[in-house]
Amino acid sequence: MRIRRWSDPIVSSHILLFLNCCLYSISGYWLLTIFLFCNVVLSLMYHRYAEENEAWGNGDFIFSHLTLICIFIHLLNYCDWLETLICAVWLIFSLWVKDYDFQSYRFFHTLWHVMVFLGNLIVWHFLPLTEKLIF
Repeated sequence: MRIRRWSDPIVSSHILLFLNCCLYSISGYWLLTIFLFCNVVLSLMYHRYAEENEAWGNGDFIFSHLTLICIFIHLLNYCDWLETLICAVWLIFSLWVKDYDFQSYRFFHTLWHVMVFLGNLIVWHFLPLTEKLIF
């Protein structure tokens, strides 16, 4: 089984996603923080083991969807339609980048991680800062 180095951009770019977890947690979005944290850990392990372990990949897939659902529930509950639309457009553009060119996987997947980080910054910026949310 191949193992990527921690310095590989696909692996090291996960630090950005951990920062997103920190931002959501200090803002009181605990369920979103937990889903995203699980997603980041599973994604990190999946990429660390060079996409060869299906268990890590399946967990990453499940928690990425749970995280997206949670994000859009928050956007629909706390943001106006324009903010939600901006986030949806960013998501669509990010997904296009993710699947753009498998020949340059390392570059485009690292770019995908950066775009997910930036997308979460946009969402975090739009969401109200409160510690009294039940979600």
